[in-house]
Amino acid sequence: MISPTFRRPIGFLYFLPWLALLLPDPASAAKLPQDYPYQVVLRTFLGSLKESDFVIEQKSEDPTTALSEERRYLDWLPGRHQEILAIKEPPADFLLSSIESEDQIMQPSGFGAARLARADVEGNFSNPRALRLRDFVVSTIDLLMLDHLHEIPEGAFARRSDSLGGSLIMMAYAYREAKQDLPPEVREAYETGLRKMIARLMEWGPTSLHVNMELFAPVGLTYATQALDDPEITKAARAYTEKLFLDERFYNPAGFFIEDGGFDSTYNGISRFFATWAGLLTDWDFIKKRLDESFKLRAYLSLPEPPESRNLQGGPLFFGPCHFNSRTSGDSPADQWSYRDRNYGAAMLTDYALPLVEWPGEADLIRSEAQRKKEVAGEAPGLKPWKENHWIRSDLTTEYTRKDFFQYMSKLRAENSPLLKLPFEKPERFVERFGDFFVVAKFDHFGVIIFTGFVPPDYENKARGFGGGNLSAFWTPDSGPLILGRSRGFQGKTPDLPAAWRVRPVHAISGQTKNGKFFTSSRCLRPKSDIQVGPDHFSVSLEGLMGTNPSRIALRGQIAYKRSFKGDNNGLEIESSVKIETPEEIGELCEVIPFFLRDNRFHLVEKNTLPKFSIEFKTGSDWKDATVEPTKNVEAIRVKRFDGTIEILLEKPLSARLSPEEWADDNQSRVVCRNVLIDFPRGETPGQPFETAVKYRIIPVRQDP
Repeated sequence: MISPTFRRPIGFLYFLPWLALLLPDPASAAKLPQDYPYQVVLRTFLGSLKESDFVIEQKSEDPTTALSEERRYLDWLPGRHQEILAIKEPPADFLLSSIESEDQIMQPSGFGAARLARADVEGNFSNPRALRLRDFVVSTIDLLMLDHLHEIPEGAFARRSDSLGGSLIMMAYAYREAKQDLPPEVREAYETGLRKMIARLMEWGPTSLHVNMELFAPVGLTYATQALDDPEITKAARAYTEKLFLDERFYNPAGFFIEDGGFDSTYNGISRFFATWAGLLTDWDFIKKRLDESFKLRAYLSLPEPPESRNLQGGPLFFGPCHFNSRTSGDSPADQWSYRDRNYGAAMLTDYALPLVEWPGEADLIRSEAQRKKEVAGEAPGLKPWKENHWIRSDLTTEYTRKDFFQYMSKLRAENSPLLKLPFEKPERFVERFGDFFVVAKFDHFGVIIFTGFVPPDYENKARGFGGGNLSAFWTPDSGPLILGRSRGFQGKTPDLPAAWRVRPVHAISGQTKNGKFFTSSRCLRPKSDIQVGPDHFSVSLEGLMGTNPSRIALRGQIAYKRSFKGDNNGLEIESSVKIETPEEIGELCEVIPFFLRDNRFHLVEKNTLPKFSIEFKTGSDWKDATVEPTKNVEAIRVKRFDGTIEILLEKPLSARLSPEEWADDNQSRVVCRNVLIDFPRGETPGQPFETAVKYRIIPVRQDP
């Protein structure tokens, strides 16, 4: 049976407290914790190190030696050059006399020198021990200070598995590398502290609140198993990792890691970062399987803009829906920590990451090399007061690059391989189902994303995602995503409020009673769904009860709704029906359709990149610009963006209008949307139960050649 503490007897360490007497001990100086014998041994060792132990002897670069194309690429790939900080720090900053300042514990700024030592196959550093010891000192400070912090009342904020996992990465990695340079009693002491951290991580266990941060732990635990070579810890580390990747409290088989009880497009980017790292470190197939699923979902939620719409670097632009996000306002194409090295590393593990691999031109390489030289020549960051810091950004590819992968990528690029294109960039049709969360389809001239999943409950009267069954996106090659569901996110400065249902860009049935109670299908947390997909068609039906938002303002009675989506190569048919059984008189009842205008980061008047955009209503034979005033007897809605056009054909004429104003995100994007509100047909007796429905078909309009 596995010991819950993973502690081994530390033998003579308990009988060496006298070692502390070897150290200078001015009464006024802050001291590293010495509450346990292992801490005394480690502090004694730090006190025995001299400046010469940290002096880095690096050969001068030979200007006549040309780096290989692969080496230049791998140097460019991380883009962050953080190891430079670790080698620029003055040797004196790593001495105990510098760390224990007058009133607080100080810590050198850099981490990653040991990684340079491991990667130095050419022998550019003549004393790799100095590189390894630098990281060891930084991690020892963390180990001692965290152990103390965890045990005092003021450290309650740090007693979390999703924080400790990040610190464990640095502590375990540094020890794995420096172990060869340490005397036996120091190894034993450090391992005692490291086992203590592992025991705490196991005791606290993962939660589903911040799974992106919980995924620090598999990386840290893997480094720890490599450093400790303990079968008991290895077994426990795998069990802990399996829980995060296989338990549906933490991962949904649709292809995403749970975040605050739901799906969050951008936090899943951080999850992918650390899952990729764990996948590169281990040979566990279940990690690779989850990475494949997760990057597949990301790929299918990435909708390309037309070629004339470019990002700030001149590359292609992609957008996706995010109305369902539990926290943030960004979409899958803009997932967090989508660094070049993450995508390169992920592409070694799943083909769905291949399209994300960036390839620099000569000018990019020259700029990167110049920046690196500038950082090397710059001033050292210096010592900083120690504080708990669990965030780490490391180069995933330095140690784990597949030997032939650069050549493989070069070959794919030379062949213009379809593996380098995302699904909506390819000509083929597809219909894909992602568990109970998404149906994504592409036909000859358009594509759609249907959201069918759950969203979390409100928190502090703020909605964490909008669902209930939605048309999340309608896309054409010439328009890009024309219909697009978005939100400002639970964490945004100005979250979407209940009263803003007319403006909020979510495809939903929404409205309010005459006494001001708002209701919407988008806050039905778990609609009942029936999903049928074939190779060239799909059928989705959803139903549920509409509640008010916030839910504490209750309707008297209930409003039930049903929505159906049927798609094939001829278009998308949608029907929304409502059954109202409340005596409260309904003031407004609308089908809300959100349209994507632009993102103000990229679509700019001054750069002539603003999309052409218009919305028109058809009454009889006339097409007129849509306005905020209701237009009666609307038979069709025509929307143009860039050079693409779609028409929404209503089964029978209805009243329609624009939302009162545009909606704009001020959180992770600068997306601007505008809604069309279609009024449900009415004719009920005031205050009496009634049923009503809206049905329409969305088709792309082909331009004559």
